[in-house]
Amino acid sequence: MVLTGKTQDQRGEPPLKVLMVTSSFPRHEGDYFGQFILELAKSLKPNNVEPVILCPHSPGAMKREVMGGVKVYRFPYFYPYSLQRVAAEGGMFQNVKRSPLAKLQLPLFLAMELIYTLWIARKEEIDLLHTHWIVPQGLVGAVCGRLLHCPHILSVHGTDVNIAAKNRVLGWVTKFVTRNCGKILTNSTYTRNVLLSVDPSAEGKVEVIPMGVDVEKFWNAQNDNHKQASNPPHILYIGRLIDCKGLEYLIEAFAIVSRRVPGAQLIIGGEGPEEERLRQQVAHLGLNESVQFIGLIASPDLSRYYHEATVFVLPSIQAERQTEGLGVVLLEAMACGTPVIGSNVGGIPDIIQDGWNGYLVQERSPEALSMKILELIHDTDLSRRLAENGFETVRRKFSWEHVSLQFRDRYEVSISRSLSSK
Repeated sequence: MVLTGKTQDQRGEPPLKVLMVTSSFPRHEGDYFGQFILELAKSLKPNNVEPVILCPHSPGAMKREVMGGVKVYRFPYFYPYSLQRVAAEGGMFQNVKRSPLAKLQLPLFLAMELIYTLWIARKEEIDLLHTHWIVPQGLVGAVCGRLLHCPHILSVHGTDVNIAAKNRVLGWVTKFVTRNCGKILTNSTYTRNVLLSVDPSAEGKVEVIPMGVDVEKFWNAQNDNHKQASNPPHILYIGRLIDCKGLEYLIEAFAIVSRRVPGAQLIIGGEGPEEERLRQQVAHLGLNESVQFIGLIASPDLSRYYHEATVFVLPSIQAERQTEGLGVVLLEAMACGTPVIGSNVGGIPDIIQDGWNGYLVQERSPEALSMKILELIHDTDLSRRLAENGFETVRRKFSWEHVSLQFRDRYEVSISRSLSSK
């Protein structure tokens, strides 16, 4: 690989140029969709890595821009642009599952992503491909890595491999991808285990490196480090409104809580295909006055909601082909000093140590969930202790400063191995 034309850092070493290919990325400043990919890219820049993003175009988004100091390219895959459906809100797999137009566009999406990956990789003289999700980005990376003679690292986030584990064709695709990349990074132990159930031969390549959180940004959002108790209590959920998030069980649990704590509020932030059904459930339970659906929350406003919450709950379940790969929203809440409760599924146990920095509860159990919510409402000392331990967990293990160094190290090793094999 030729590193010509690259600026050097203060040590005289040229930065590593990494092309990140992803189907999820913010469409504009403040957009929460795929925000963690942008945060990863930004955190790498101080570590002598120059990330370049390639992601799908969305209606109203710019085809090329610099966001947070990171160069971004967006590839169109259907005309008129207003009809592009594959990578719209809700996630690629959900969109293809629900939209006939998205299914029709999928081959075009794959072809354009492949063409643009080859073009941008050559244009930017990249040193390494880093693809996010097995399909289609991992597949594109496997092909382009061979054509470009370029090292390829794959990040697996959960949804992709959960589907591959139950679909023979995607299982074959997964094996092709894992055998054509130098390193595989999973966001949790759970995701790692599911991937190895699909391709046991990948064990030597797989490593767990979670996504991170900007601890300083979330902690300092209130201009001081003292969390004020909400009165009346606020229970908060932020995320997509899809079946694997288990929101129906949170609403049932809140019905129990509201009978014990009059005036308590449940705040549900996010959008998704389950919203209408959840609103009907709320109305049926007579909770319209105490449950608020506030829609998508702009990234700059997230901290305020986390800080104002008495407790944050992620009630995810093991649904058909889906569960929680990690649970970054838990990390964000913990970084704000908010106590958290999560279901004992997927990658959530990688974050929460039950009774020390939060609570783990059995999935699909409104009774167990309501009991833990009530404990945290009534016992302020317990709530404070869990919140303090949660903040320390995030600061030590999940800060972007810590996580980005791990990514940079894997980049350097992959590039060195690629060069030595030539």
